[in-house]
Amino acid sequence: MTDQNPYGPPPEAIPLSEAMKEFLPAEMWEEHARATEARKNAPKRPSYLSMSVREWEAVQASRQAANRTRSARADLHRVWNRMLATMKAKLEAGELIAFGQDDPPFGPWREIPAAAWRQLRIKHVRKGPMTAPTTLAPDLMVGAAEIARFIYDSDEFRFQRRVYYLCTRAKRPLPHFRLGHRIATRRSTLMDWIALQEGNAHA
Repeated sequence: MTDQNPYGPPPEAIPLSEAMKEFLPAEMWEEHARATEARKNAPKRPSYLSMSVREWEAVQASRQAANRTRSARADLHRVWNRMLATMKAKLEAGELIAFGQDDPPFGPWREIPAAAWRQLRIKHVRKGPMTAPTTLAPDLMVGAAEIARFIYDSDEFRFQRRVYYLCTRAKRPLPHFRLGHRIATRRSTLMDWIALQEGNAHA
């Protein structure tokens, strides 16, 4: 990291939440607004204590409402994760420069190198805290079987073959590297890649 003004970021710097509004495509924010509205309008499942006799007879309808609520919540979560992944990709590529404070609130402010974003995770956009893994082991998947379990919830041979296909022959290959003679990837990298693929599919 390079030393910066210890008393704060450069005067032209803006908060992360404002940078996302300025540098993410308008289409993403429109999709986020639609997902937020759908989440807000999703029906709430009544509690058993507040149910009338008629509502007791319509339990199935309340279950369907709960399913719609879960679906709306999942859609909003997916849209937001894709926005974070896009912002992170811009920071990692060096298109944008971010600044962070060591040991807040009194530590010095420094420029965050682009390469550091491969490890950093944004915990809260408005408040700004970020985390980095203290060890690689929880994030690392080694071998087609472990990767297949993560993607397909099964390490059957046919799913391992799909993993090899995605790594070697797919149009947009699965992010991976070689660890000895075995393929490996990181869970965080894979989740970011999936979020970007979702964005490309909606483009």
